[in-house]
Amino acid sequence: MTDALNEKPKRLIWVWLTGCMALVVIASMFSSDVAHSAAAPLSSIYSIMLWMGLFCWTLFRYLGKSGGIGFAVGSAIGITVFILAPLFVV
Repeated sequence: MTDALNEKPKRLIWVWLTGCMALVVIASMFSSDVAHSAAAPLSSIYSIMLWMGLFCWTLFRYLGKSGGIGFAVGSAIGITVFILAPLFVV
């Protein structure tokens, strides 16, 4: 009974918010217009690592897994996207 009282409710809104921001950053990586505009810092490696890491952290926490592992997985995905993005720039 005490476990049910101490358990925090899961909030899906944070998964949605970080996921949307991660999508914005990924979209900026694949757009050639962003690379030469004022939004160029949005497509940096730190930005993609941060937002993909935060997205996977919130997703893993929502699923009941370790948030730190989720952040590491998301950052690795972000690095992979950053490396592969120039090959697919529109």
